[in-house]
Amino acid sequence: MANIKPYAVDVRIILKSGKQKNVGIQGEVTFDQNKNPVLIRGSVTDITEGKQVEESLQASEEKFRSLAENCQDYIMRYDREFRHTYMNPAGLKVSGFTEKDIIGKTHRETGFDEKLCDLWEDKIKTLFKTGEPSQTIFEWNSAEGVIYLDWRLFPEVDSSGRERSVFAISRDITELKRAEEERLSLERQMQQAQKLESPGVLAGGIAHDVGAEIN
Repeated sequence: MANIKPYAVDVRIILKSGKQKNVGIQGEVTFDQNKNPVLIRGSVTDITEGKQVEESLQASEEKFRSLAENCQDYIMRYDREFRHTYMNPAGLKVSGFTEKDIIGKTHRETGFDEKLCDLWEDKIKTLFKTGEPSQTIFEWNSAEGVIYLDWRLFPEVDSSGRERSVFAISRDITELKRAEEERLSLERQMQQAQKLESPGVLAGGIAHDVGAEIN
């Protein structure tokens, strides 16, 4: 009884012109009872363009990871189900998670605050719907203490232009936020002092006028 086995392989060939092509070869091999090949059938498909796109994406991904791995900002990626598909070392450190803890999981599944989960999911959902980048500032109780984050979302699209993932970058703006709060506090104190000072100046002026009339 004949035995038929399918095969598939991608190879790069060189044409007579010297031009290189990537081709996909698919087919089947028929073996006789002694396991000797007696018939080979197959087809060849030019996959050069697809291979170039694949290699370009791979190079782009390697460049992205090289930059993200050494960035001090917190970098994440999310899919349409709000799951983390990437988090850089700085993000893992400030969150207190390992890759095993968080990759493939949502914020809710990893125990984040429910109100923050609602906020984050709403922003991610909106970006997938509109394709528009967004910016949100929020307070978060991280593994390193309470901090303020400037959280920015950007769409990542596939070859058809459809949003395939969300790229997020968070910057710790705690010091800037506290400096702004101190500035506003000082302004309020100055305004309050001016309000208290005005009646005193007015009373002093009246006393001066009254004294002048008596003299």
